This record gives sequence, C-alpha cells and structure tokens, in this order.
Amino acid sequence: MTPVSQSSELMELDRAIAIVRAINQRAFSAMGIGGQCDTLERISLAEMIDAKERVQLENELQSSGGARLFYVVPDDRLIAAAYALQHCDAKDEPVVMCPGRDHEGAPIHKALFVGTFGAEIEEDAQ
Repeated sequence: MTPVSQSSELMELDRAIAIVRAINQRAFSAMGIGGQCDTLERISLAEMIDAKERVQLENELQSSGGARLFYVVPDDRLIAAAYALQHCDAKDEPVVMCPGRDHEGAPIHKALFVGTFGAEIEEDAQ
C-alpha cells in the first residue's frame, strides 16, 4: 500500500481528485491536450502530495470484481513542477540551479526556469 502522509486524516476524495486533475492538466497542456488548467492557487506542496496519495489509495482500494474506475496519478516530478509553475514568478533567472554532468559526463549546470509565452499560446488554448 502507498504510505499516507503524516496527517492522520485522509483528504476528502473529491478535493484530492480536483487537485490531482489540476496538476495533470498542466502536463496535458504541455502535450497539446486540453485547454485551460484549473487553479492550484493556495494549494501547498504538502496538499498536492496528500492529494496524490489519496487518489492512489483510492485506485488501490478498487474492488477486483466488476467495473473499475482508475484515476491518473501524477509522478512526484510533475507535482514539483506544477507547484513551481504556480508559485514561482517568471524571471530571467533560474528558480533553482545545481552543477552536474551531461549524458557524456561533461560538467554542466542544470537549472529550472519558469517562463512565459506570448498571447498566441493562450488564444490557441481557447
């Protein structure tokens, strides 16, 4: 079973599904699927993780007989990216940066940026 976070109470399933849906919409949007993204304003990183765990638990608890309903559960990396996208302003400097190595072992710096695109993207999404 999936570990449930430190909170002893489970998040309401409807709320968890809404948060997970909003996180997943950001990945779908990046793939050119879907349009608007539901808000994640005032949703903490801990709440995003709790929502994922609650929905994942619901998937695991589905009975083995008859029809089953499964929800798409975001990967932790997607949760982190959705949080950064919602809570970090677009700037010309990285949100985080760390030295590392590329796939051939050459030294590089990896960075995460939050940027903006022109209005034509927003018009295409509608």
